[in-house]
Amino acid sequence: MIREHKIGNEFEFLELYRYVSLDQQNFLDALSGVDRIFPYRGPILDFWCECGESPVAIIQNIPLHEIGHYLELSDVDIRAIEFSAEVEAHIP
Repeated sequence: MIREHKIGNEFEFLELYRYVSLDQQNFLDALSGVDRIFPYRGPILDFWCECGESPVAIIQNIPLHEIGHYLELSDVDIRAIEFSAEVEAHIP
């Protein structure tokens, strides 16, 4: 994966989202569950140590992050959505 995606540091790769775009899927693809997210434990634990955010919160954000990219949102857009959700969650 590191070579395929030209990743310089293996710890930059928290997760991988593998999918077949809807226009390329056939009936059998839909049945086989081609859309999958693969989290990588080492990078997630390393990120946890660096940022101090709970591992649960990091893992909960992975699907949001990958779905955001699937919808062609930038990292900045995705972070804004995450921040907005955090702010709303803390309103009494």
